[in-house]
Amino acid sequence: MTQQATTITRTRPLLTALAVALIVLGALAMGARGASAQEGTTWELGNFCLDDYAKNSTCEANDVRIASITPSVEEACVAVGDTATVKFQVRLDSGANQRYDVSMFVATDGGSAWTGNSCYHDFLQPVSTDPTLIDVLSGNGPFWELESTHDMCGDIRQNEPTYYNFQQEITIDCVDNNNDGAVDPISTCTGWHNNAKNDCLTVKGADIDVPSKCTCEYMDPGVRVYRGYDWGDLPDSYKTVTADDGARHAIQDLNNDNTPDTITNTTAEPDIVVPAVWLGPTVDYSPNAETDGQPNFEATGDDNNIQNTKLVDDEDGITVSSAYSIWGQDGGQFSVNVNSSDGTTCTDCKLGFWIDWNGDGDFADPDESYLQDVTYGTQTVHFDIPATATVRDLYARFRLYDGNYNGSYLPTGLVVNGEVEDYHFAQPTAVELLSFTATAERKAIVLTWETASETDNAGFNLYRARKVDGERTRINTALIPTLVPPGSNYGAIYAYPDTTFTGNRNFYYWLEIVDIYGATQLSDPIEARAARGLELKEPPSRTEVK
Repeated sequence: MTQQATTITRTRPLLTALAVALIVLGALAMGARGASAQEGTTWELGNFCLDDYAKNSTCEANDVRIASITPSVEEACVAVGDTATVKFQVRLDSGANQRYDVSMFVATDGGSAWTGNSCYHDFLQPVSTDPTLIDVLSGNGPFWELESTHDMCGDIRQNEPTYYNFQQEITIDCVDNNNDGAVDPISTCTGWHNNAKNDCLTVKGADIDVPSKCTCEYMDPGVRVYRGYDWGDLPDSYKTVTADDGARHAIQDLNNDNTPDTITNTTAEPDIVVPAVWLGPTVDYSPNAETDGQPNFEATGDDNNIQNTKLVDDEDGITVSSAYSIWGQDGGQFSVNVNSSDGTTCTDCKLGFWIDWNGDGDFADPDESYLQDVTYGTQTVHFDIPATATVRDLYARFRLYDGNYNGSYLPTGLVVNGEVEDYHFAQPTAVELLSFTATAERKAIVLTWETASETDNAGFNLYRARKVDGERTRINTALIPTLVPPGSNYGAIYAYPDTTFTGNRNFYYWLEIVDIYGATQLSDPIEARAARGLELKEPPSRTEVK
């Protein structure tokens, strides 16, 4: 099975001047690694295979070898013959006491990393001479610099597994000759210096110094072949389409029968069995149902996709049992249904979900992200609601991750296996308002309203303005209390006289509904013309409503 790198954090003393210099130089070299101008400095991609550095190499030694590869998939294989973009972490093992300037070659065209024409070439970087700084487990270093005269290429010690994250993502061919749903093994080579030297300052120096000091073998890349992608459908601001790195999941469906499948990688030892997991009974995906995210206001863009001649609404994994369980006074809850191709398990699965509590069109604010352990079947998930949450119209994104996932839990980007489901939760108003009218009498404008039902309603406020877009003044000194108990399924009739205005003119009025949680809802304005003969009175309070 593939190994997951573990990050170690420790308290570190001040660096020696030499260690500082080495790490700074390494950081400078890596700083521009995304630019093609850096090829040949910290990494190379192209016709840079092992044979280009050692024409007479025999590669008979196994002092150092790539023991395993763990991929982080940027763009997945969605069909045989496609290409995948991946970022690899490799595990290096050494059987010798110590070896220097370790280099790595990976074939990118299905050919040979030894004698082929297209390879990725990298070396251990950055380095340090300070033992307290060395980190061989996270993949990010710093790595050992064991030579007495120091250079920029990392070294390796005996019986100390070393994990390294490649500097660049690479593209590999999606070849699956045995049709097991996994990309066939790819060619890799590892080289090293048998003797301590000080000439490895760039990737060009990461070669071999003795013809036999290299090893080449085919490795399982851990990349699976998928049928297509499942996207979300929240509005654009939540990053939904691929161009914005929108949330998308690669789906396992070897038979293209609209049902995700278990993939068994038979080229690995032992076989790696990966059940497909998803939310609810169904999941739709490209190329049959959708080819990109389908954002819209109601988050229903992909709810009516046609997949293999069938109408598929795949937003069926999350259920809010009542109108208030997603908000709640003491917390929220919902039901989630986790499905699996083996019908029994979702080992170490997690549900990441994001709720836009302040309605600003993103999930970037504190307390808007959640992560829960989930298992196969239907279960209830409980979560905290921030005290500042006031939005009653909520957008939410839910993502299911399988137990093999080792990346960051984000509302954007590609995830292999699992599913994304987007929702728009519109909470019913606390009050069903039948009417709201204003009648001018000799000494007042009487405001009357009738409710059909009131659910968890606390009461009402009334506001007045001289213009429909003018400053609003609250005309009641205290909350006008509801006439029915909270939770009632019936309503009442209310009347309130406004005697605090002056002038024979038109006024606009709003009714504000306040529920027992403090959330408010404002009615549309109504207009009334005052009768003559009223004296000016100061309003009891003034509140600008934005």
